[in-house]
Amino acid sequence: MFLTQEKALKKIRQDKEKGDIVKARKRALDALKRWPDDFEIVREAVVSCIETGDNSQAASILKSALRKIPSKRKGIVELAKDAYYNSANPIIGSFLVELMVRTRNIDEISELLRRSHESFIKELIKRSETRSEGLRKEAQTTAAAESDLLLGLLYLEDNQHARAVEPLGRVLSSSTVEPEIVGNLLIKIEQQLPQDSRTKYLLGVVSLKLSHYDKAARRFFQCLELRDPPMDELLDSIDHIDENTDGYKLLKGEAIFRAGRFEEGAKLIREYTEESASAPSASFEEAVGPDPFGEQAENNHDKFLAQRLSLLVDAFPQSSEGAFLYADFLKKHGMMKEAVGVLSNLYENNESSIDELISWLDQDDEVLLTAPSKKLLAVLHLKKNDVEGALKAARIASDIDHSTIPELISMTRAKIEEGNDSPLLDVLLAELLSKAKDREGAEEILEKLKRENRIDKEELYRLTREVIKNCGTSANGVISAIELGFYNGEPTEALPYLIAIYRESPEEHENIAQRIRETAQSNDSYWKHVGKLLDEMSKEETLSFPFKFLHALAHLNTGEVERAIFEFDQLVMVNSDIGYELMEIYKNAVERSDDNPTLHLALYHLDLDSELYVDAAHHLCRTLELDPAQIRDIVPMFEKLVEMDKGNHLIWEEMLKSALRLNHTRLAQEVLKKAIASLPKEDSAALHIYGAEISLASGNIEDALKCFAVALTSQKTNLMSVGDKLYRLIEQSPNNPQAYFLLGETLLRLGEEEKSVDAFRRCTTLSASYMKTVAEKLEQLLPLSAKPYIISGALGEIYWKMRDRERGYRYLRDAQKGPNDYIHSLSEILAGLLGDGDEDSTESDVKSTERNDKDPLHLLYARNVILEERFEEAVEILERLWPNGEAPEAIIASLREISSKSPYQPEANRLLARIFIDSNNVENALEYAVNMISDTSNDIEKLDIMAGEFFELYRNESAFLIRYAALKGALHDETEALRYFYEALSLNNDAWEEILKEISSASWSKESSYAVKILRVDSLLAGGRAAEAFDEIKGIQTSNENAEEVAEKLTRIIELEKNREMITHTAKLLVENFGPARAVDFVNTHMEGLSDGESKETKIEFAEMLFGCGFPKEARDIFDKLLAAETDKNSILKHIERAYEDWAEARISEALERLQEGSVGEEEAEKAVEICIDRNRYDDAISI
Repeated sequence: MFLTQEKALKKIRQDKEKGDIVKARKRALDALKRWPDDFEIVREAVVSCIETGDNSQAASILKSALRKIPSKRKGIVELAKDAYYNSANPIIGSFLVELMVRTRNIDEISELLRRSHESFIKELIKRSETRSEGLRKEAQTTAAAESDLLLGLLYLEDNQHARAVEPLGRVLSSSTVEPEIVGNLLIKIEQQLPQDSRTKYLLGVVSLKLSHYDKAARRFFQCLELRDPPMDELLDSIDHIDENTDGYKLLKGEAIFRAGRFEEGAKLIREYTEESASAPSASFEEAVGPDPFGEQAENNHDKFLAQRLSLLVDAFPQSSEGAFLYADFLKKHGMMKEAVGVLSNLYENNESSIDELISWLDQDDEVLLTAPSKKLLAVLHLKKNDVEGALKAARIASDIDHSTIPELISMTRAKIEEGNDSPLLDVLLAELLSKAKDREGAEEILEKLKRENRIDKEELYRLTREVIKNCGTSANGVISAIELGFYNGEPTEALPYLIAIYRESPEEHENIAQRIRETAQSNDSYWKHVGKLLDEMSKEETLSFPFKFLHALAHLNTGEVERAIFEFDQLVMVNSDIGYELMEIYKNAVERSDDNPTLHLALYHLDLDSELYVDAAHHLCRTLELDPAQIRDIVPMFEKLVEMDKGNHLIWEEMLKSALRLNHTRLAQEVLKKAIASLPKEDSAALHIYGAEISLASGNIEDALKCFAVALTSQKTNLMSVGDKLYRLIEQSPNNPQAYFLLGETLLRLGEEEKSVDAFRRCTTLSASYMKTVAEKLEQLLPLSAKPYIISGALGEIYWKMRDRERGYRYLRDAQKGPNDYIHSLSEILAGLLGDGDEDSTESDVKSTERNDKDPLHLLYARNVILEERFEEAVEILERLWPNGEAPEAIIASLREISSKSPYQPEANRLLARIFIDSNNVENALEYAVNMISDTSNDIEKLDIMAGEFFELYRNESAFLIRYAALKGALHDETEALRYFYEALSLNNDAWEEILKEISSASWSKESSYAVKILRVDSLLAGGRAAEAFDEIKGIQTSNENAEEVAEKLTRIIELEKNREMITHTAKLLVENFGPARAVDFVNTHMEGLSDGESKETKIEFAEMLFGCGFPKEARDIFDKLLAAETDKNSILKHIERAYEDWAEARISEALERLQEGSVGEEEAEKAVEICIDRNRYDDAISI
């Protein structure tokens, strides 16, 4: 029967009605093969495939139908949609999505995806991501763009808006998809991600592609405001905008600026501000958000530009270009406060811009004459330590706006606290404080400036007037003005201020007068200004008591003494309480001018009223000296004065001194006579000093000496005066022993022991008959001496010369207890006594070796020399005293004292050793023999000679040999040094540490370095320090000559303490120098004592080493034994493989090197080729 399309469709539908879906599917597929372009058969085939679950077949049929019957495309699509919505089959869904993408049916795709299951979208995203990446790699532009468009849609549907941006951006750059499609999708993303700079940029690119330049610019402006804009792409896109577009230069300049090219960007923006006079287009008006410019804007252009500049400065607060750009703009519109705010922000974020800021703010522009600008300028100048500039700016700021003053004050104080000590800062602070009406603070600064005297007085005076002007008249201000007037020599300049406060504040009179007085006291030249100021003031005002007192004081201090005393007398009648103060004033005046008799007479009366009779006597007698014509009046006044205090010898002294100064000898004699008759013996004796002076004046030296002797019997005598007069007497009579005796006593009582002893020595030299008298006087005053050792020395010297040896020795020994600075003087005394201290002595006594009564003195002298640390000289004396092998304890004690001060003093130690040896105490002598040669900083050649004396006696003593070896080392006899070190070590193993110390501190030649290292090893072994010995020996470079010795030392080390490193190190040495057999025996012998693990590791390391040294057979033997004994053979096999690889690589490298040199042998080459082949290194095998 002939089958037609209609019949086929009928049978398919009949099978469906019967419920035989499988049969219906088979009929439909058979029919489709015969009539592939029949849409109804296609429909039945698709539906039956879906109903039987064969979705892949259904999708395949749909794709084929699109190709074969394109006229039914719409019907096929509807069929596919029905099939997908009924089955939710992902394969059909994928087919539909791909189909819609090709037709750019975005809305239907979105609808389909909304009705799809989430898993379908997720799976489709994965496939699209993979497909998109592959297509981009294959450079299939159109397909890649369609894939990216789908990927963007999928991301959007999956709410992955941020991820959708990049694939859509790639679509936009491909030019195969209409920009409007991408733009619509990007707008959806923008709604979800309004702060995404990439989305804003791509929207701008869409507008650019559509030639909507205004809109593109708006989007690009928005993009620039956001975080992380794509600057390189943005700059490139801006270049494609029509240059005539409103705001083009502003946009490009801002983009360049934000790209970090501040200067270039700022230049473009500045050009824009200068060129553009018209308002921007409507699109720009839309771009303007919140208005930072407010009502100040003249038009939208200003408003928009203000916003852009504000955003730019906020984004780059450290950029000076941006800040100055904005500040210039604000300044142009008269917004200086805002401009200064911008520049302040720049300073806070970029201190390096300080010079540019100062330059900008210092422009000669009236607009800049504002408080904020000048305040900022002051801050900047202070930061630069330009205090003068800061002062100028701060003055203007504070004058324009007083509200800036507190902040300026704080700023200035902070700078001062930082340590800036410029006086101009204090000037600024004082001005600001005065403007703030802080008079106390301003005046405190003024006082500081005056005290430090570091600014010009004219400036200080100006500042004072400024403070008075701002804060009103005050005592401090007036005083400052007066002080500056004094300094400038114009005291009356301050008169108006003084009179004003004088009238306003009577209670301040005393305070002001006192402070004027203190000012004048600081500079005597100011007293004339005080006088002139008060002279002028008294013409207008009646002076109060404090000012009258000050006026009189000014007259006194300017030389008008009589006038001043008259004025003071008038004031005393008003207030007698000023007497004590007046007394001090007159005394101070006398100190400055002692030649006014009126002043002294006035003081006499004041002192008399105060019952200060001695002072009154002094001023009365001084009046007599200045005006001798008043003698007839003064002498009776003096006699009345004496009657008031009869027993006071000081009153008599005043008249005696004045009479002698006037050379009125008769008056002096009469006064002295009356004084002696009137005073007690003790007091009258003290006055005999004046009798001595009277006698000296008449040339009677003997009477003068008698008077001095009487005067010295009194404890009230002026000893200083006695001493001075005795020195004058000695000038007249230089060889008078009594004069020196009295001088010695005087100086001794004054505590000048050294000078006293010199005077006594001179006395006894001039006359030996005074020795006993001097000794008695010294012994009498010894208990009261501050330096008894000096007196003891002098007594010792005198008694020794008097041949009272016992007493002399005792005093000399006591003197030796004095301080170090006296010891040398005592040595000179002792040397003198030993040399020519008496008539029986000769110069040879000092060096005498015979026993005599001077031996104790020799010993004392030797000890004194020891105290001076002249040890060699001391030993020389002690050796002479050492009597024929006998060693008195005193000599030994002195030598031991040297040894305690200088333990290694060679001469002292040598003599001590000799003394002990001679007394058969060889054991004690050893210590000193060792000390003798222990310090090689001494004369080493001399030490070597000394050591020779004792060498044979102590050659078997390790302590001596160690020092002797060190001495030989210092003499550069290294062979001998090492020999004696070894001998010392062999004698006493316990000496190892000391030997190590000595050889470590010595410098050795290169030739001896090996022997020294071996000695160190032996010393460490002697001390049982095996590990340290091993560390030492590892540093020795072995050779054929020393290998045996080094191996022997290593063996000894291992016998003391063994470990893997020691065994393998020794084994390697043996392999390299004696072959593998000896090394194998060594390793086998010394395995005992190691743990099983250590033993195995040691053998493995040894085998690897044998491989490396070119002994594979011996290595294999060891590995074979290890394998036989080991259950876990893999670890051993790995070691074998590694060892073989290392060995093989070494052999190949060696063969290649020798090949280059041309020295490779046939057998060696053959072996190397075999190894190369075994290692698959065929190129190397062929080369060899």
